[in-house]
Amino acid sequence: RALASIRLDYVPMAPSTSVCFLILSAGLYCHARKRCTGSGRMAIVAVVVLVAVFGLLEVVGNITGLDLTLEDRLTSGAGTLEGMPLARMSPSTSPGFVIAALGTLLLWLRPSSARQAARLGHSASSLGVLTALLGATVSLAYLLGRPLMYRSAAIPMAATTALAFLFLGVAIAADADPQSFPVRLLRGDSLSARLSRVFLPLVASALLVQGLLSQLVSTSIEHNEALLMSALIVVTGVITAYVVARVSHGFGAGVDVSNQMLRESEEQHRLLFEQMQEGCSLHEIITDEHGNAVDFRILDANPAYEHHAGLTREAVIGKRILEVVPRVDRRQIELYGRVALTGVPQVFEYFSEADRKSTRLNSSH
Repeated sequence: RALASIRLDYVPMAPSTSVCFLILSAGLYCHARKRCTGSGRMAIVAVVVLVAVFGLLEVVGNITGLDLTLEDRLTSGAGTLEGMPLARMSPSTSPGFVIAALGTLLLWLRPSSARQAARLGHSASSLGVLTALLGATVSLAYLLGRPLMYRSAAIPMAATTALAFLFLGVAIAADADPQSFPVRLLRGDSLSARLSRVFLPLVASALLVQGLLSQLVSTSIEHNEALLMSALIVVTGVITAYVVARVSHGFGAGVDVSNQMLRESEEQHRLLFEQMQEGCSLHEIITDEHGNAVDFRILDANPAYEHHAGLTREAVIGKRILEVVPRVDRRQIELYGRVALTGVPQVFEYFSEADRKSTRLNSSH
């Protein structure tokens, strides 16, 4: 009884609910360990589908009032708790199993393309998050001492069921591809991911602590609720501000170091660009309506470019090559266009009849 219900006055987990949790948990375990193939994989997929169908029948039965799963007949002698029938699945539990079973099923599917695999990963991860949110919502209500659906005609979700949904949803989301939404928002070393890993738990913890303190203090202080709520808001705000300041200081120091390294790297590249002996210039390709390169704009050039090209930087930067050199060799434009459009570096050497000199071009994207 302790495993089925946390307190004696709380409704326990139904037997059908526990069986569904065992099936989905076994399916997730085998998927994570990659131990089941062939007939074993087909068997797991079959029982997971069975859980989804069972949950769907429960949903339809709750709407229509029909006992489609025969659960009412099989558990008719289980007794009641404050007028609520025991050993029966809650109307709020069956949709959770439909969502969780679909998420588990998507993990076991084997798509033929990477794009389909990414889509299934996003869907499975999202369904896992929905399952976890369902469990977290009901668990929070129990934690605050105000469980949902008690003293009503409907059967409430058990506290142990809510906790199981919370852990099951987290397991589904974690078992999906690491790049699946929304898990990818929390993974990696990017600044947004690191901030999300800090501030999302912080906000959730602040709300939870405020609710617990409000519930605890309200039972011992009967008067002046406005003063009580003001004090709770101030305390929560001070704690949140302190944590935010500490986190911001840590991230700010890391960002400052990264910016300093970036500035140093840019300065090194600028010095290399300015001091190299070979002429170097940065171009922007201009294409026609068919996507063919017809011109290019010079965005930057080093001092050596002035010597080799016989043109000053002030005269060429920001201008199109056909404006500066109307008789430019068209092969040069074609070369830069191929490199820009394909991304493949090329080396080209040609002799200019106009300038009476040979030129070697190294072009890269």
